[in-house]
Amino acid sequence: MAKKITYECGRVCKAVPKTIHLAAGDQVTLKAKNVDVDITFKKASPFTSGALKIHIPKGSSDLEVVKASAYGTFEYTLRCTNPICPSSVSNPKMIVP
Repeated sequence: MAKKITYECGRVCKAVPKTIHLAAGDQVTLKAKNVDVDITFKKASPFTSGALKIHIPKGSSDLEVVKASAYGTFEYTLRCTNPICPSSVSNPKMIVP
């Protein structure tokens, strides 16, 4: 199933939705709307790429696939740069399943 998370800078750097439920095999589009975005997973990545850090330039997207063995809550930090935007006080997360 296709899912989408949009990253943007309003008053703060945010993920929309902030919490998303995913399943193994889901394709997830990570889109940086109006700002460059750095995503850093706290413990492990739910994606087949295994990337703990993902950079998405402003106006572009990254496509990831949820790995079959992913299970649990995957919390990550979000940093918006270019233009610099303050980070939210709470971290977004991906929950599998």
